[in-house]
Amino acid sequence: VDDEKLIRQSNINLIKKYFHKKEVNLLICECEDGFDCLDIIYKSKKIGLEFNYIITDQTMNYICGSVLAEIILLLKAKGVIKEINMYLLTSYSTKIIKNESNFIDIFSKPLAKRHLESIFGHLDEEEEVEEYEGEFEEDEENENEDENENKNKEM
Repeated sequence: VDDEKLIRQSNINLIKKYFHKKEVNLLICECEDGFDCLDIIYKSKKIGLEFNYIITDQTMNYICGSVLAEIILLLKAKGVIKEINMYLLTSYSTKIIKNESNFIDIFSKPLAKRHLESIFGHLDEEEEVEEYEGEFEEDEENENEDENENKNKEM
């Protein structure tokens, strides 16, 4: 979860490369902010998908990383979702945030392989998660635009 697209893409590429070497398939969803993340968690739950990890930025529009972590903790306490391991990736001092946070760990940007080892190093190499290539429910207008775009590409 990060409001900067280039940072999201860089993080996704690093995570994919990390798991590709371990020959593990996984689902990665990118979100622009905490609100977008909650929306994807909701839509995923409706189709039977649940998330195990969230790596989020702190400073974003709408819902920041620490508020996102509080909401997820509340949803877990109410039994709405299962526990999600939350990690914060930030440009700010990790000491300021670490004292009162709902994160398992807090890392300074940029995301690095050592961070991934800390987050995912305990996973068994044989553990595999199905890759989900589908789209989450969008409004009909966006779906129609995508269908028209695909038809134009086929022609």
